[in-house]
Amino acid sequence: MYSADGKKIVYVQWRDEKGSALVVANTNGRHIKTLVTTSGIIRQPAFSRDGKSVTYWIEHGNRRMGGFQAEPGLYWVDLKSTRTHALKVEGRSPQFSPDGQRIYYMTVGQGVLGTGGVAGRSVKSVPLDGGEALEHIIAPNADELLLSPDLQWVSVKESQRYYVMPYREVGAPMTVSILDP
Repeated sequence: MYSADGKKIVYVQWRDEKGSALVVANTNGRHIKTLVTTSGIIRQPAFSRDGKSVTYWIEHGNRRMGGFQAEPGLYWVDLKSTRTHALKVEGRSPQFSPDGQRIYYMTVGQGVLGTGGVAGRSVKSVPLDGGEALEHIIAPNADELLLSPDLQWVSVKESQRYYVMPYREVGAPMTVSILDP
């Protein structure tokens, strides 16, 4: 994942014997810095808009890759100090809010039963100190649900089709359902 200014990239390295490493580097390949190492499976790192922090999630351990010793959930790390902050919530696809004060993420829920099983997603956010989570979008039939980095658009995948629609926070969760259950 590139930083907003295009000068840095953050990525995950995996070694079967050791687990994951979260690494940041300049796009010219210099100044490579390991931010985090864990026996867990790090997924989907993303920069804050100012490029000073990175958020990511650690997946539950599984039989194919291991990672059972790591605490699953959402995290963020300050690039300067490399101090890691656990948010005490589970989710996927974390991203910083445009002002860098919250982390938005997708949760997998108990949606409508369809031919392929249980679907449903929601988008929530939590402050950087891991306080109370707010729910922003509920999509009971969605297979995927993502907000744009500027929080102006939402992408929804239902029944193998993608849809994009405007998003605006209005103080209550927005319900999105493209197809009738």
